[in-house]
Amino acid sequence: MIEAMAAGLVPLVSAVGNVQSAVSNGDNGLLLEPQNPSSIREALREILSDFSLLEKMGKEAHVFAEENFSTEKAIGKLSAVVREVLQAKPNP
Repeated sequence: MIEAMAAGLVPLVSAVGNVQSAVSNGDNGLLLEPQNPSSIREALREILSDFSLLEKMGKEAHVFAEENFSTEKAIGKLSAVVREVLQAKPNP
């Protein structure tokens, strides 16, 4: 899902698990009702009937992925963990 968002694609995902931490319904993707096939049809109709909405959500999806999952972010997070481990005092 994140890879698709990074490519500017709009995720259509079931609102289960931790998905809502990445997809904001109507902003950078669409959250679908779990186990409801008609929600897929409705979501596809919504985005395919409004190209400007599709384009806007695709851009927002890309921005979210870049801001939260870019290589630079990953390196920064890893560096912080390494620094924390190196500065930690060993338990006796």
